[in-house]
Amino acid sequence: MLLPMRSEAHEIARAALSLSEDARTRFIDDSCAGDAALRTRVESLLQLEADATLLPDEQSERVLAPIGLDAPALNAHAESIGGFAIIERLGSGAMGIVYLAEQPSPRRRIALKIIRAEIVTDAVRERFEHETRVLARLKHPNIASIYQAGTAQVDGQPCPFFAMEFVEGETLDAHARALDVRERVELVARVCDAVEHAHQRGVVHRDLKPANILVEADGQPKVLDFGVARALDADAGTAGELAGTVPYMAPEQLACSDEADTRVDVYALGVILYELLAGARPHDTKGLGIAEAERRVRTSPVRSIRAHDADLPRDLDAIVLRALAVDAGQRYQSPNELAADLRRNLRHEPVSVRARTPAYVFGRFARRNPGAVGAGVAAAVLLVAGVAGVAWQAVEATRGWARAEAEAERAEAINDFLASMLASADPEVALGEELTVRELLDDAARNAEVELRGRPTIESSVRMTLSQTYGGLGRLEEAERNARRAVELSRDAFGPDDARTALAMLRLTGVLNDRGAYEDSEPIARRAIAILERARDADPVDVASAQGELARIAHDLGRPEEAVERWGEALERVRALVGGDDPQTLVLQHNFGSALGAMGRFDEAVEVFEDVVERRSRTMGDEHPQTIGARSMLAGVRQKMGLDAEAAEQFRIVLDARRRVLGDDHHATYTAMGNLAVALINLGELDEAESLTRTALDGYTRILGEDHAKTLVTMGNLAYMLEDRGKDDQAAALYRKTIAIRERSTGGRDPETWSTYNNLAMLLQRTGKPEEARPLYERVIRLCEESLPEGHIYTALFRNNYGSCLLDLNLHELAREHLMRSHDVIVARFGPEHQRSVTSAERLERLDAIASR
Repeated sequence: MLLPMRSEAHEIARAALSLSEDARTRFIDDSCAGDAALRTRVESLLQLEADATLLPDEQSERVLAPIGLDAPALNAHAESIGGFAIIERLGSGAMGIVYLAEQPSPRRRIALKIIRAEIVTDAVRERFEHETRVLARLKHPNIASIYQAGTAQVDGQPCPFFAMEFVEGETLDAHARALDVRERVELVARVCDAVEHAHQRGVVHRDLKPANILVEADGQPKVLDFGVARALDADAGTAGELAGTVPYMAPEQLACSDEADTRVDVYALGVILYELLAGARPHDTKGLGIAEAERRVRTSPVRSIRAHDADLPRDLDAIVLRALAVDAGQRYQSPNELAADLRRNLRHEPVSVRARTPAYVFGRFARRNPGAVGAGVAAAVLLVAGVAGVAWQAVEATRGWARAEAEAERAEAINDFLASMLASADPEVALGEELTVRELLDDAARNAEVELRGRPTIESSVRMTLSQTYGGLGRLEEAERNARRAVELSRDAFGPDDARTALAMLRLTGVLNDRGAYEDSEPIARRAIAILERARDADPVDVASAQGELARIAHDLGRPEEAVERWGEALERVRALVGGDDPQTLVLQHNFGSALGAMGRFDEAVEVFEDVVERRSRTMGDEHPQTIGARSMLAGVRQKMGLDAEAAEQFRIVLDARRRVLGDDHHATYTAMGNLAVALINLGELDEAESLTRTALDGYTRILGEDHAKTLVTMGNLAYMLEDRGKDDQAAALYRKTIAIRERSTGGRDPETWSTYNNLAMLLQRTGKPEEARPLYERVIRLCEESLPEGHIYTALFRNNYGSCLLDLNLHELAREHLMRSHDVIVARFGPEHQRSVTSAERLERLDAIASR
């Protein structure tokens, strides 16, 4: 039954091609006579024709040859072609036939594309061989790999072929139907990455379209069919040939212009993006000749995607229009530029194609920080439409119309205040001055005191946002002041047991943690989490993420096992709710990796941070502060593993990036300085290390205060450096000062204090005072045993140093006990050739030498 129906479908489709649109519809209705399967086949064939790939050397005025209607038979019953065992025929097109085949070595299934012998000339064959060598260089996870290319005898004629990766999946447009807007944009950004990879290796695709992009079961897109791709270093004579698929071809491509270059792929990506978002193509070129299609593309304005769907973001509209610019010089100049703007949109950052007015920039910042305000509350510029959705959810949750209307009124009032605040940034209002973000925030904080007095529901939201923004700028005192005010206002407005009050409390917890006030923050965090867990309308992501604040407190207070457990549980819950690429998931994963590193589980920490870096780089960009932060943590773990040269190189990259993105006077920039200095100390580059450490210590002390954890770490590092430089008295005094401050705040239970105890003890031992060093070693070992699992590397290192001290005190049997207990752990962790293992072995040899006397 199938073969006769296919033949009939071909005949109907072939006859329909010559008819006008209206006549074609009537003809198909009559011919199919209600047979739904037959009609579907006919329409599929006609759609293939409409999307057909144009062959090189076809006349520019002719309509495309119908793919599938006149395709050559090409050895339909062959068992083997070019040494590949044929399994089945997958499809055919204007250029040839694609088979599913099996490659004998390595044994795997491949897609075998055979090019039609009648289109192959000597010039085409020569260019084919050149370009297949270029295409073979493409190695990207989102590009179907070309394994082999050559020429095989088919029906007695030499036909070029590609042996390619066999990809199973849906076409891009079919897969996208089940996705939301965000997921569609993410998918196109990944395709951009693949095309950029090809461009960087000298290959232009020239036939990008949804049919040439398959999406696998795991959601990864694969760009296929570089069959009409052109190498950038090919003969100039090939540049002006006509090749591609008309609806996706740039105007210069349709005109066979010698100016056509990589930007034709950018245009095609714009058409694809338009089609996925709007459900239509930017231009209707169906049935048009090439010249007429070119005129339409050049002269007809592109309808806004928002004309198809008013809910689509304006930023996406601007991005699409830039990609589809008629003048190639006005387009994005590379797929990478297009991908960067798509990802800025996904992160609610300003895109490059919108004017960067203060209102627009601040509005994008606000959208990036929704976590600062809880469910239903705007981050900075809150659109009434967005809150309306939250209000309806509240109604459905039986909260009633009164709550819904109150939320909508609240949103409108916040809009009014923020619109007024943003208007103050207008140079005409500000008397010609360009206000900085800090000045804008300070003005908003002052104005809130007056304009929002007596309106706690509104002011609480504004204060939350101000606290988040001040915190991001490193102005922690102002961040805490606004967070405390937000808590007070939320209690007045919503009551002490409302989820929104709990979120304000968590914001305060975060600021207190940033300031090192852990004992104040912990009870607040526990109360907030208890409220969220009881609240019926709390966002489950907020509930799960809240555990991260307790984990952070445990980590900084020297309870690493608890920190690992809490962050691990929170990570799994949030990942299950919002996925692995969500910013909240990645924050928790970042912190989880930090806790693993603190536990000495370095290999696990490296694996976690490598994944975070990859995901943030892909979804946020390489220069996003969070991506930079993850790179810094990865470098820090490698430094703890003894890979100081590699770590120093990475810390320099991080420091340069933070200076560009955050400026010289930001606490994160000082962190990068301090981290680089540690690696340089270990490499013996003490002059630069001391300069960086002193600059970081001054900055921390001024911004964060002398008692802050980061200040104390840097203080300890400077003491270590002074010791290395022979300034023992200065170093000992600074070690003691650091320990005294730490013991006041944490009781000495945090891992950073342990290092300082150990370093002071080693200095005292080296300067002939082992009796003063002994109680310090004993204290740090006791703290490690209370907090860390049996056999932990930190405990082993401190215990080994203690064994050396006991040797100096002539307590030989006790020394042997501690040296033996620690030696195997050190060798197992670092290997026998590592300096730490060698030092431990030398101590045991010294002990044996003493015993043999």
